Amino acid sequence: MKKLKKIPTQQENPKGLHQRYIVTKTDGEPVDDFAEYFVLRLDGGGNDPKHIKACRKAVRKYAKEIKNHLPELSKDLLERYPKIKEDKCKCKKEGGCKC
Repeated sequence: MKKLKKIPTQQENPKGLHQRYIVTKTDGEPVDDFAEYFVLRLDGGGNDPKHIKACRKAVRKYAKEIKNHLPELSKDLLERYPKIKEDKCKCKKEGGCKC
């Protein structure tokens, strides 16, 4: 696999991909020095509904992709993170619907 360039810092790339989290294993075992992780917020919190929906879609897509390889994990993810219901309102007001 081709070696990836270093991920920029937040100061170097504030609006794009940048280092934001430090990932550690719960058992204290070190992570691979060259590993890269991408963190998604899945709880539905935050103030950007489009971002929240995209994160939830991503984990559900991942769960479906691993269904045959890791069926228990797939099932657990799909149950824990259900689809976010689509807003029925069509007004498309700036900043979100207040209907």
